[in-house]
Amino acid sequence: MDRIHLNFGLNFPTGDTGKRSDTPAGENQKLPYPMQLGSGTYDPILAFTWVRKYSEWSMGLQSDCTLRFGENDEDYKLGNEYGVTVWVARNLNEQASLSFRVDAELREKIKGRDKELNPNMVPTARADLSSMRTVNGLVGLNLYKSKGLFAGNRLAVEIGLPLYQDLDGPQLRSDYGFTIGW
Repeated sequence: MDRIHLNFGLNFPTGDTGKRSDTPAGENQKLPYPMQLGSGTYDPILAFTWVRKYSEWSMGLQSDCTLRFGENDEDYKLGNEYGVTVWVARNLNEQASLSFRVDAELREKIKGRDKELNPNMVPTARADLSSMRTVNGLVGLNLYKSKGLFAGNRLAVEIGLPLYQDLDGPQLRSDYGFTIGW
């Protein structure tokens, strides 16, 4: 059985793009791009999910993107973001399944420049060093309770490791990821 989901969302410019703080460069300094909480633009989010289920197996693909239109009040726009994840899962019994997933993400560099930021003071103030490409491999365990006290509840645990990371400039590398959800 196949299922297809189409999603649409919209980010509103509610996060700050002009945050300031005391830094080693002085008091009340404009913080670099990664330390700003918002994009300052209206950003549509589009996503597509396809899932195929068999009696003991399931597989799927999900693709999403956040598109940035126009510049914010600081004369720049964050780069578009694209993601793809593919997975396969196997039922172990009626209450447990094991999953394997590959997740890829691409973030384009910032276009334009905040004129209050000095790119010579700190590398994170350089718009040209803001893109990244990553691929992660993940293994997960899903536990589902169909009867009793916790009927209808699911506990999911997933651990992942980077398979590929290409980061422009000084960005945080990932060593591993761990997610637990109920």
